[in-house]
Amino acid sequence: MGWRLFCGALLVCLGGACISQVGRAPSPSLPYEGLGAIAGLFLGVVHVPEDSAGRYFSSFSFGCRVAFCSAVAFLSAYAAAYPWLLIPKLGPLEHHRVMVLRWQQVLALAAMSSIWVFCILKKHPRSAYAHDAKWCMFGYWLVTLAFQVADVCWAFGLSSGLPSWTACGYAIESVVIGWIGYIFQIRMTGIRSRSTGSYRPTMCMLLLGGAFFINAFSDALLRAKVLPLELVLIPNVLFVAMWSVYTALVCMSLVRKRSLALQEVRRVRGFARQQARWAARILGLELLTCAVVGVTTCSKWLPVVVLHSMQLLSRPHKLDMSNQLYLAVFYYFPSIASRCDRVINSLGLAILSGILWQEAPPQGDDEEFRRSASARGLASMAKLLNSREQEVYQDVVAQLGRRGFRLSSLLNFWGQLVEEDRLMPGFDPQRSLTNDVVRQAIIPQSRLGEDGYALATLWCPEGLQPQVMVSHNWTNSFRNLVAAILADRLGHRVHGEVAEQISVATGVAQVRAQLADKLDATYWVCAFSINQHASICAGFGPEPPQNSPEWNSWHAKTLDSVTGRVFPLCGCRVEKVFESTDGRCELNKFDDMMAHLANTATDFRQLVVVDDRFDLFYRAWCVAEIFEASALRMQSNIQVSSQQVVDLNYDRLSLLDVRQCAASSPKDKDMIMAKIFDVHAFNFKMQELVFGTEAGLFAEWVDGRERSRQVGRILRRCALGADSAGGHQAASSCRCCTWLFRTASSSDTEESSQEWSDSASSYSG
Repeated sequence: MGWRLFCGALLVCLGGACISQVGRAPSPSLPYEGLGAIAGLFLGVVHVPEDSAGRYFSSFSFGCRVAFCSAVAFLSAYAAAYPWLLIPKLGPLEHHRVMVLRWQQVLALAAMSSIWVFCILKKHPRSAYAHDAKWCMFGYWLVTLAFQVADVCWAFGLSSGLPSWTACGYAIESVVIGWIGYIFQIRMTGIRSRSTGSYRPTMCMLLLGGAFFINAFSDALLRAKVLPLELVLIPNVLFVAMWSVYTALVCMSLVRKRSLALQEVRRVRGFARQQARWAARILGLELLTCAVVGVTTCSKWLPVVVLHSMQLLSRPHKLDMSNQLYLAVFYYFPSIASRCDRVINSLGLAILSGILWQEAPPQGDDEEFRRSASARGLASMAKLLNSREQEVYQDVVAQLGRRGFRLSSLLNFWGQLVEEDRLMPGFDPQRSLTNDVVRQAIIPQSRLGEDGYALATLWCPEGLQPQVMVSHNWTNSFRNLVAAILADRLGHRVHGEVAEQISVATGVAQVRAQLADKLDATYWVCAFSINQHASICAGFGPEPPQNSPEWNSWHAKTLDSVTGRVFPLCGCRVEKVFESTDGRCELNKFDDMMAHLANTATDFRQLVVVDDRFDLFYRAWCVAEIFEASALRMQSNIQVSSQQVVDLNYDRLSLLDVRQCAASSPKDKDMIMAKIFDVHAFNFKMQELVFGTEAGLFAEWVDGRERSRQVGRILRRCALGADSAGGHQAASSCRCCTWLFRTASSSDTEESSQEWSDSASSYSG
């Protein structure tokens, strides 16, 4: 705010200086042009992108907005009709400029006022980006109005009004050009990466706006005979060249990004393909809009450059401007082009801001959606048993459905792990896996003499129906599992910060205080809710052939991930039941238990805790649970440690195939695959669940800036996928001018890919 007050005070001082020069300046019109330019530049003080007055205008009552829009419409109608009001006064001057161009002026005012009024009256969520776009449209309306007043002053021969209003119009347009540059830079920033530093939108705003102002004001100084033609031609050429290069660089960048998205459409399948196709459509529209805006602006000023060049080359002779060809090319065409440019820019801003047009979120192919919608849930194993065994089977399902636990019990257990070494010696919050905690803490804690129980049963002997079922994999960090459950109850979309917080005892106390009124929430987690003594406590399962990939995976699960020691085995006498055909087995009933709770529990939902490597989506039972929740129309929430891990694992997810999933035993995988009716529909539904429920990725209404961020995230994934597939794009040799705007350099895709490849490398390391 301070520098805006300073700029305002400076403009006031300059205005006073211009007033003092009236009647004393070398050219009588020069002070008036200065006053007009200063008045126009005041718009840049009133509004600054992302920080201005009137931001909450959309929250005003509908009546207030209608009244303001009515005033704008009335002024537009009066200004547009004024040439006809002049006809009786001008008499025979039917070929005066005001008369010749009156219809195009009417159309320009009508179009711009209509676009702006529509955008003001249309309801949408509060958005700084849309607010800035409305200011640009309003600025263009003011420009058109100022030039109309200037034409009227010319018709009446008002020597002071013509230069001042013309200069005011050009000054306002220079401010708007700067705003548009800022908005475009913000969009390019969103498309390329989250970091805005390399794009310098403020510098772009000052360069483009300043170049336009110098270009336009130099023409005014030429008319005032203050500057020679040679000096005026320089800013003319510089602005046209700068704008042309900027437009070309932006368009080249958008073409490359669209090509990358289309390449991804051909490479992946399912919902990931629909996202890439959606991004390609958005980029195509942006490319068309940028190209049209760039061409119309250049077509307005290029004839001026040509005219000044011809005048310079024809010296000492003067060009005959009464020639009809010269009039058409150097007067009527730029005049029409300037009005078309403002209308097209206003329309483009309304579209790209998200006010006038909203692209529907990516949808699947009709055939894929038909198949996934008709896909049933998993087939119950109870159907393979006789009637007596089915009764036992259903009794176990009901027992599992009563093994929920309160959040307070989980928090107490975690606090003991962090604070007490005796519960699990060698526990490391950052490195210990869920498998480590099950083997060395949960199994010992749930044993009573020669018997063993589910730990949830000991926490709540009377039984407790859970509100949330947690799907997770044991190779995930146990801290991430606990943090995800806590973050879910706290309402956080990611759990990375909570995980860091609970790594120390003081952080655990802080989280407990935040959850003071939510500690009675109930959850179901297999590690706590399954009786490990009836299955795995006494061994590690059959040993695969040594030195095989299966043996390496099996062997890793027998060792503590921190100390490297072999897990101690439990000597309880609880009968172990592994066979899926035995109704007493607890390891094959997750889907049936989910169906049971979905029908009996109120608002029962699923929480999917995803590890940082996304191995969960390649564990057969985890995938089966996620799909079953979808088939049961349960609410499913996905918890990840950060949004970045989603992007880094995009390529694995985009090619997800349940047939590539692994299970603890081949029998389990065969059993799960036998439950799936349609593998293709299953895979597509899984991608829809993963990509369609990302935190805030596709909302009902997004502004242009957020839409660019959505496209940018998809493009970064496409770049990672192209790199992993060996399709890295070659960089072009055209790197000139990239220092100017840092927008559309030919190495843009390469830099983006390299940025995320580096992140992936550091992550995997």
